[in-house]
Amino acid sequence: MNKKRQGEIARLIVKDKMPKNGINDQDLGNMAKYIQCISVEELRQFFKNLEVSQLNEREGQIASYIVEHKLYKGGLPGDGFNRELGNLSKRQGVDIEELRQFFEAILPKFLARTLGRKSITLNVGKW
Repeated sequence: MNKKRQGEIARLIVKDKMPKNGINDQDLGNMAKYIQCISVEELRQFFKNLEVSQLNEREGQIASYIVEHKLYKGGLPGDGFNRELGNLSKRQGVDIEELRQFFEAILPKFLARTLGRKSITLNVGKW
């Protein structure tokens, strides 16, 4: 999966999981603190432009970081993850296999950050 498509899928996930009342300044501050390479103002601008159909590379990176942050805050999904992917696939019109590839791409970085490692490699195979 290329970086552009990864960013597009991340944006759809962020849109799907966005609270109905929006994102408050405290949430933005927490995200910026976790992500570190993005300012609160850049995050605010990202959420303001979330509905725009065109996605630039930086917005794709930000969306991926936000999904990673949500994983960090909420923990790794459990038994219901495949069902959640199926529901997300239907709601956002994204192929479920692309969603799996997206999470396979971001999980090593997420785990490395969580475990305090420089990098982690995962081997993914089907049952």
